[in-house]
Amino acid sequence: MTSLSGYPYRKARSVQSNGTWYIIFYVWDIGKKEMVRKRVAKNDLNDCRPDQRQIIARKYIDDINFLLHHDAYVESDIPKAVVNSVNFTNFTFIEAINWVKDYKRDVEHVKKATIKEYISTRTTVEDFYQASKTSKTPIPANYKLRDVNDAFVDAYFTYLKTVRMSSNKTHNNKRGFLHTVCEVILKKDPDIFRKGINPFASVDILKTESRKHAAYSDEQMKLFAAAMKKGKEPHVLLFMQFMFYTLARPEELRLLKVGHIRLEDRRILFLSQNSKTSIEQYIGINDRFAEIIRKSKIMDCPHDHYVFASSNGLKSGNVMDRPGKHPVGTGYFCRRVTTYIKDLGFRKINPNYTMYGFKHSGAISLYKATKDIKLLQEQCRHQTIEQTNTYLRDIGLFSDLGRLNKWNGPL
Repeated sequence: MTSLSGYPYRKARSVQSNGTWYIIFYVWDIGKKEMVRKRVAKNDLNDCRPDQRQIIARKYIDDINFLLHHDAYVESDIPKAVVNSVNFTNFTFIEAINWVKDYKRDVEHVKKATIKEYISTRTTVEDFYQASKTSKTPIPANYKLRDVNDAFVDAYFTYLKTVRMSSNKTHNNKRGFLHTVCEVILKKDPDIFRKGINPFASVDILKTESRKHAAYSDEQMKLFAAAMKKGKEPHVLLFMQFMFYTLARPEELRLLKVGHIRLEDRRILFLSQNSKTSIEQYIGINDRFAEIIRKSKIMDCPHDHYVFASSNGLKSGNVMDRPGKHPVGTGYFCRRVTTYIKDLGFRKINPNYTMYGFKHSGAISLYKATKDIKLLQEQCRHQTIEQTNTYLRDIGLFSDLGRLNKWNGPL
């Protein structure tokens, strides 16, 4: 198994040796550069009633496996020069996230995708600060790391759930990254928090379902388009169309430039630094999508302009209906699309309807039209056919529903 950053690990499990129970797991040691074995929970598992042991063990195992997947590690013999001169006492929480992000990048050499997740997590915290300005307890931008407490943590995750409508998976991811931020700094300064306890340790890991981001029907997609035209938001409609036909992720489209679109060659380039896979790849443009691009007139703009832009690059800046020098702010289209999802009543039908559903809808539409799984693999930029097969199952698409007509039951 490997973590989000690529650290190898072995999952936690309960074992018994000579009548003694404990939890065993293997975690990456970034000083030794190898996995080391850890044993925990000996007292808790052996001091409890036998009928409670399985419940306690399962809680330990779930928590440990979650942390291992979200880059837990130990660090014996790691060079101390990087942190000897750092005093975290007056760090703001944002500065702490930035410091750990840079530490992960420069010392641990984690994957680019992991660094992007730290940046994304920092953005949600900044958005949380902004949203709190209208509350009874506004949070200043210079909020100190040492002041992070249960009330702050609870308010942040309440904001994710009620304002951003975040899924359980997003909740768990943000919990994991912020827990890691505090854990890294705790190892450098054990006194930074009251009682030396990570303030994110008490945040529950929420259950996640296998199906997320439900796909939309053709009729629902038409309702979206009509509503966006009526709302005079052509840039939101264009973003939806780009997701549908490119099968790209929102962040990839946010950073897409006019010059990445090669209409004459019917290709779009997605750069490695903007891609989840960290691989530079092309996808194809079909006739219908080419027509949409031409009508949008985005190709008349300078090649170094972002397709989806804001007027000044700031979150408070006006979003433009044409390409510009600054990319649109993170989360803008998610907020706008979520508004349409609610207004059209789709959330009452299925709470899993999200902006990401446009991507899944495009994948289903492409496969139904062509039945060419190799083409779908290339358009999705999957590394293997097996990955594409798994993706199709996850979004609820059967290979050939027509075969069901050959099945006649006895009832």
